[in-house]
Amino acid sequence: NEETGQVKQGPGMMSLQEFKATISSMLGTSRWNEQMEMLFYKVDTACDGYVDWNEFCTYMLLQMREWEHIQNLKLIPFDKRPIQYTNLKKQETTTRTLVVENPTRIVSISKVGTICVWDFELKLLKTFSLAADAVEDNQTSSRRRFHTWVTDAIYMRNTQNIALTTSSREIYFYDISTSNYTIEFCLYAIPNVPVCAYYWYNKNARNGHCKLFFGDDTGCAHILHFYAPQSRLFQKPFSPQQGTQRVYFNVRRVVKSCDQMFYFVSYESIGSIHNDVMRRILYVPQSDVIISSSMSSSTSVVLMDVKRKNRPYIFKVNKGAECFDYSKSLNILATGSLDHLVRIWNPYVVARPIVILQGHSTGICDVVINEAYGQIVTYSKDAIIKVWDIKEQTCLQTISPKFPSLQLDRIPDHGINPHNIMILTCNDSIALLKMGKLEPKAELPVTHEAALCGAAYNPLFHQIVTASDDSTVSV
Repeated sequence: NEETGQVKQGPGMMSLQEFKATISSMLGTSRWNEQMEMLFYKVDTACDGYVDWNEFCTYMLLQMREWEHIQNLKLIPFDKRPIQYTNLKKQETTTRTLVVENPTRIVSISKVGTICVWDFELKLLKTFSLAADAVEDNQTSSRRRFHTWVTDAIYMRNTQNIALTTSSREIYFYDISTSNYTIEFCLYAIPNVPVCAYYWYNKNARNGHCKLFFGDDTGCAHILHFYAPQSRLFQKPFSPQQGTQRVYFNVRRVVKSCDQMFYFVSYESIGSIHNDVMRRILYVPQSDVIISSSMSSSTSVVLMDVKRKNRPYIFKVNKGAECFDYSKSLNILATGSLDHLVRIWNPYVVARPIVILQGHSTGICDVVINEAYGQIVTYSKDAIIKVWDIKEQTCLQTISPKFPSLQLDRIPDHGINPHNIMILTCNDSIALLKMGKLEPKAELPVTHEAALCGAAYNPLFHQIVTASDDSTVSV
């Protein structure tokens, strides 16, 4: 109304009295009318004396977002307790750290093949050597054996094995079902050097079909299909000789799957994916796709169908992708490269990343998505850890472990596992960080576990009586 300056009530608009009456009918009481009046004036952003649906939804969304942001600021991604350190004192770069079960132990594998078993206090329990274990095999020359480097290692949980890929074009399968780790199989004469590996099995059928993926130094991907892994990985011929069973990797024999040696396993070649060394490989069983990365600028990260029926998604980064991680539930792909940047992608949009996170001063050597907390943990070559919030796209915490030495020609490594810890390795040093969201300590004493519903003061005895919703009364 232009004469009076009042806004005419339209459809879907509520006045103060209507708003209070509606809320009171929902709550079944009118004791909160004063609070509802205050809420009405907060929601009425247009100051026209009416509240519509859009104003109410906007207010509620802003309140929930602010509350979530405050909660995230109060939560600590990593425990502030002192970091545990240990040193191997052998000047051997750690290639991979694994957390094995039954019993739960930390296993570190060095570049030259030294296997160390630790407890969660970082106390060394046992040590094994790949070179010493392979000495029992008389068919391998000692000169070649001692010059073998371990390129990657994976834990096969359903079979209690550890698979080690080496620069001598071999894959060693360690049996860790007992306290004495021994080499059970050695797959040798692989066409190229395997540099990265990934293992998948069906948790509902532990002795069912499982797959071992590995990428080589030419950018090709390979798959070993195991059909009865708990029974045996490879067929063992009858022989009185004990020790490591050496399996010759003949592509024609494996593909045919008719040879007695390969009755329990078959081989599949994915072919060339990258034009550079493959850095990492990952399998997504829900979509039956393989994700791999390399330092190539034209094929930095490739997401392709295993059956190769669909066109692959190729992500391009100028300096390649040193590392990546994928989350199916969050539907994001995180990559780290030598340009100090962390990129978050939509897995099916290769044109540009969703967001670029800046903050590291050196190249990124590892990135992990923590789905439970909605965070990304990155690790740079100067041993700096940063925790990023995915929704807010901000850095929540920065940690700088104090390692005894840091050489730029040796790349640090780290990993997050389901045991709520993070294991850091740098050169021949290992550090252990406790993870978890820790609530801040309450500054005021808490008298009830539930919300208060009433309070009374007794002036004669100078006491306060409080009652809560869980029928608890405190004096």
